[in-house]
Amino acid sequence: MTDPMPPPDRGAARRAAAWRHHPDRGGSAAALIAALAAIDQRHHGGAPSVIVRVSRRSRWRRRLHQWRRRRRGRRYITL
Repeated sequence: MTDPMPPPDRGAARRAAAWRHHPDRGGSAAALIAALAAIDQRHHGGAPSVIVRVSRRSRWRRRLHQWRRRRRGRRYITL
């Protein structure tokens, strides 16, 4: 059985590489890692991609904490 033309999108290419080279299917881990690295390099132009994600929940918690800290202010009673 021959391999069809390589899939055009990155996700499909990674799935095909995992299908061919995964250790559970008789491939080697080194071959899988090399294939995934080659696919990533081809689709990202060689530059490593960095994804920074900040969740809305963490932003909301930070704002709530700042609000509570400002609101607490004094811990004594003025007589």
